[in-house]
Amino acid sequence: MSEFSNIRFDPNNGIYFEITIGEVTKNIFLDILLLEDLSNKKIITIEGIALTLFYGLRTTIFRMCIHAFNENPSWPKDVPLPLLKKHNR
Repeated sequence: MSEFSNIRFDPNNGIYFEITIGEVTKNIFLDILLLEDLSNKKIITIEGIALTLFYGLRTTIFRMCIHAFNENPSWPKDVPLPLLKKHNR
C-alpha cells in the first residue's frame, strides 16, 4: 500500500510531500524543474497547476520514490529525500 500525504507546493523550489510505502513513511522533495521536465511544461508557478500535474504523474513519481529509496536506504526520515532525473527509469 502506498500513499502520498502532506503535499505542499513551494513556487520557488518544488513540491514537498510524504509517501508511505508499506509501514515506512519518508519526506520527499520534487524539484520544480524536474516537475516541468516530467510534464513537458515550462514555468510552473501556480499551485493548482503544479498539483494537477503532480497528481497526473502520480505513477511516475511513485516509481521514482521507489528508486530513490533503494539508492538511499538510510536517508534520515526527517530530511526530504530529493527525487532526481535518474530515478525516472
